[in-house]
Amino acid sequence: MIPQALSRIAGGLLAGVALAGPGLLLAQESPGGQLLNNASYTVEAYGAAFRKSYPDASRRIDDKALESWNRFQAESKTGLGRDVDFSFKGYGVISTQEDERRGVFSDPGYRSERPRFVDVSEAKFRWAQEGFDASAGKILHNVGLSNLYSPANRFNNADASNPMHPIETGVWSARADIFVGDDTLAAAVIPWQDRTGAPPRSSRWFGTTGSYNFSTIDTNLLGLGSNATLDIRDEFARTKPGNYGYFAHYRGSRPGVDFFGLAHIGPSIYPVLRRERAGSTRFIAETPRAFTAAGGLSTTQGSWSYYGEASFQNTYDRKDQDFAKYVIGASYRETEWAEALGLEEIMPIVEYAGEGIFGRQAGELYVADSRGARPGRKTILARLSLRQTDRLSYAVGGSRNLEARDFGWSAGVEYKLTDSLKLRGDARLFSGRDNTEFGRWARNDHVEIGVVYKF
Repeated sequence: MIPQALSRIAGGLLAGVALAGPGLLLAQESPGGQLLNNASYTVEAYGAAFRKSYPDASRRIDDKALESWNRFQAESKTGLGRDVDFSFKGYGVISTQEDERRGVFSDPGYRSERPRFVDVSEAKFRWAQEGFDASAGKILHNVGLSNLYSPANRFNNADASNPMHPIETGVWSARADIFVGDDTLAAAVIPWQDRTGAPPRSSRWFGTTGSYNFSTIDTNLLGLGSNATLDIRDEFARTKPGNYGYFAHYRGSRPGVDFFGLAHIGPSIYPVLRRERAGSTRFIAETPRAFTAAGGLSTTQGSWSYYGEASFQNTYDRKDQDFAKYVIGASYRETEWAEALGLEEIMPIVEYAGEGIFGRQAGELYVADSRGARPGRKTILARLSLRQTDRLSYAVGGSRNLEARDFGWSAGVEYKLTDSLKLRGDARLFSGRDNTEFGRWARNDHVEIGVVYKF
């Protein structure tokens, strides 16, 4: 199939751009030569030290005190003739986490539990015209206006095998962008549903139940007793037009205001749980088909920025709750007071994320809705960024779930040795009960140092 072939081609280009010299990629003026000349690279290397282990865990956990996570990324773009270009971004990851990855290059409809060591996050052909663009391939569909959490931005995939270093990836799709003055109307068809990369069961980031997505579920409610391990298999819809995702997005701006609106019909990103059959203690996780409508706006007044967005989901056949997720926030850029403190800039950001439920789950054999897998339910998010010089900056921030009373917190420093090389240091703390979003990581407090080199 064409998408599988494109995946292989993009993978080959990634290897070629990463390893080849000019003589191996045709002449300088050819598409291959342009691809090499236009390439940019990023190398990241991190080492983390953890304070605690998991001596009483019911399963084997790779809880060594020191871990390393490293990524190489390459991206480039080339012309393929009049009005047509090709762009791609690919990466390779090596870490010390056991069984985190397998193989190289994922095809459309990738269903393995493990992400790849080497993969493509974006690879698309674009046909550019005066009033519109048409694209096909692995495409990033970014929406939303919020700084820290966006309930509307849910159409890309992610490799979250290490949640501290998530990798956003595109989805295989076809898209058209129509330009209306300064505004853009986009429409896309997304045929395949790919699995989102999650930590392996042996990871300290996996959680305490048998599923990463359902780590917050109360197993007593399923008749399994306290702290039972869930036996879950994932189920995906067959790839056919009736199961495709269909997406439309309008974004625009007016003096002092940016805004967007969107509609989507297709698989939800939030999984639900159903019994395999009546009386069974085995369960199936699925992402049911749903209709989603979302919108938001932001405005700037001097140094202040205010914004909000909301996303409503209506799930077919009552397989999940019907709900609306929203976020409101504000940010401020301060320079005058910053100078008095010996800084160049202070930028605080505060957001509140909430949720309203309009319909209950009622599908036959469905035993758990997606509530536990949905972030941002009565949640405060905040970040304070401090820039001392062009080279030295600090940041502190976190997220607290008010209802569950759990939180995650981090503080970091970044120093640029050169325009291409920077050093990072971070400390991260987590607290809460075992069956909460951050409490499942309560033994994962750590410090991390890293280096990032771009060339």
